[in-house]
Amino acid sequence: MKFVLALALCIAFAAVLEAKIPISHTMRHDDFEPIKEGWHIPSYEYKYGVFDPKSGDHKEQWEHRHHDIVKGHYWLHEPDGTKRIVEYTSDPKTGFHAIHIPSYEYKYGVEDPKTGDHKEQWEHRHHDIVKGGYMLHDADGTKRIVEYTSDPKTGFHAIVKTEGHAEHPLHYGIGH
Repeated sequence: MKFVLALALCIAFAAVLEAKIPISHTMRHDDFEPIKEGWHIPSYEYKYGVFDPKSGDHKEQWEHRHHDIVKGHYWLHEPDGTKRIVEYTSDPKTGFHAIHIPSYEYKYGVEDPKTGDHKEQWEHRHHDIVKGGYMLHDADGTKRIVEYTSDPKTGFHAIVKTEGHAEHPLHYGIGH
């Protein structure tokens, strides 16, 4: 019986070789037939957001898909006050790719009448574009104001302004 089965397999294999039928074939993305009329093309799109002032939960996401190409974006406020932004894509040729987009914003100030320390600073960043500024009262009585920008194309630029007139005491030190 085993002999008959082995002989039948050899005859079938010889017939396949003679007919030049491929025994195995690795499928590539380009080998698939184009979408035919009436076939279903995977496609969807959605968007949602949460803006809850009570809990502080703020986030948003959208995504759309057509055929095998997916694109999406989401953002959320982190507990440390920063905003996380992520954009992503996926397709059969290049796979899944996600990009974290740096984004933050802050502002603070100090106004201490006892020490005379008066200053404030702010900065905002989205992608690779940074804008900011600061102001402080210098010891000579002037107020320094600096505004700056930075981006990959033009680099860092600062504009410095001074308000007021410098006043220098006749004597320095304590008790003079």
